[in-house]
Amino acid sequence: MKPIATTKTMWNRSVAISIKPIIFRQAACVLLIVSTPSFAGSDDYFVIAGNPSSNHEQSLATTLFQLDRTAHAVNFRRTITTLRQGAELIRNYTDLGLVLVASRGGPGRVQFDLVHYDEVMHNHQLEIVLDARTVQFKDRGYPLDVLLMHSENGGWVVGVEENIFDETHHLSKSWVTGVGVDGQVSVLAPTRYLDIYSSGWPSGLGGGLNNEVKPDHYRAFGEIDGVFRLGFTGGLVNAPFAGPDLTKYEMKIGLVQVINNGSIRVLTGPQLFAQGGHGAYLVQDKTTGRWSELPVDGDDGSLTAFGDRLAYAVGFQQTDYPGEHFDTTIAPVPDVESPYFVNSKERLFHSHATGRIVLRDLSRDLITEFTVPSRDFDVLWLAEDRVLYRVESCIYERTWSAQGLGEAKLLVRDDEIVPAIHWAFLSAGAGGAEPAVSR
Repeated sequence: MKPIATTKTMWNRSVAISIKPIIFRQAACVLLIVSTPSFAGSDDYFVIAGNPSSNHEQSLATTLFQLDRTAHAVNFRRTITTLRQGAELIRNYTDLGLVLVASRGGPGRVQFDLVHYDEVMHNHQLEIVLDARTVQFKDRGYPLDVLLMHSENGGWVVGVEENIFDETHHLSKSWVTGVGVDGQVSVLAPTRYLDIYSSGWPSGLGGGLNNEVKPDHYRAFGEIDGVFRLGFTGGLVNAPFAGPDLTKYEMKIGLVQVINNGSIRVLTGPQLFAQGGHGAYLVQDKTTGRWSELPVDGDDGSLTAFGDRLAYAVGFQQTDYPGEHFDTTIAPVPDVESPYFVNSKERLFHSHATGRIVLRDLSRDLITEFTVPSRDFDVLWLAEDRVLYRVESCIYERTWSAQGLGEAKLLVRDDEIVPAIHWAFLSAGAGGAEPAVSR
C-alpha cells in the first residue's frame, strides 16, 4: 500500500459555514444495511488503540487491530508498546505511510516504535539516550517534545528536544537530538530541522480519556524586520519559504505550524480567531507557493490532514455561542473494565465541541459537512472517495463525492476497544497472518 496520494492543486475559494444549533444525545450504534457499494481492492483498515500520556501511573498499551468488515469486529494483530511501557505520543503521518509511537524505553531512554503502512506486522524501533543533565532525563513526568523532520539525504529524522535549566529554573541550554532510520544519532543544527512534518490534531476534540492526544505542531512563526522566520530551539532562523502576508491581521509573531506535509503547510494563531466566533487557517500550496485563507467556525476546533484533504472539528472555548448553550463538559464512557483505556466515568474535554465535522478536499475545492450525536469522536481516515470515523464505541464508513456523503455504514461496535481508537490507515500488509486474539 502506498501512502496517500497528495494532489498539488490549491483550494482557491473561501466558503463560509453557517452555525447551526445542535441537540446532543448519547450516540447509539445501529447496524445499517444500506446500498452503499463496497470498496474494491485487498486493502484493509488497520486501527491503533492507545491512550498516550506523560502520567506513567496511567500507562496503557498501544495495540494494532485490523477491522473485519464481514464479522463487524476488530481483530488483534500485535502489541506496539506494552502496558508497563505505555506511550507518550502517537502520530499518524499519512504522507509518509508511517505511524510514530514515542515512549520511555527505560531510564533516560526514548524509544520510537514505527508502524509502516506496508509492513504492519514488522516491529521497527529506534532509540535516543538523553543527556543526564536535562530535565527530560531527570523528570520522567516531563513531557517529551518529539519532532519528525526531513533529513539531508532526503529521508527523515525523528528528534527529541532536550533542555537544561539553571538554579533559578531559567532555560540555559537547549538542543534537538535526532536519530535517523539507520539508527545514527546526532545533535541537529537548526538548518537540519527547518522543515518539520506536522500532522495536525486528531479531529476529535476529546482525543483521549485524559485529553492527552497532543496536537502535532511546533513553535512560533513570525515576521521580524521584513524577514519571515521560524522560532525553533536555540533562537530564530530564516524560514525556507516565503511567509504569508500578515499585515491584514496586524501581527508580527504568534503563528504556529499545525500541518506540514508534501502538499500543504498550514499556519494558525490566536490573532486569526475571534473569541466565540469565526476563525481562519493560512494554507500554502507547496506547488505554487501561494497562500490562501481557510475560514472556519469556532475558536477552538481541531484540524488534521490526510495529504491535501482536511478534517476539521468545530469547537468553542466558551459555553455559549449564538443560538446555543452547552452544559456538556463531559461525555459518557462505557462502564466496562478495559485494558485499553482508563475506566473513568467521564471524559474531560479541553473545549466545547459541537459534533460538527467539516471535510475539505483542497484539490477538488470540495467541502462537505455532517454532524455526529456526540462529543466523543475522531475522523480516522479521509480518502478521495470515503471517510472513516469513530463515534464513542462505534466505527462508521461513508462514501464521499461531489454529490455529498453516502449513508453511514457501521463497521464495528466494541465497548472495550473502540473508545481507545484514534488512528487508522489502509494497508494490504498483514501478510495473511492469523490474529492471536479475535473479537
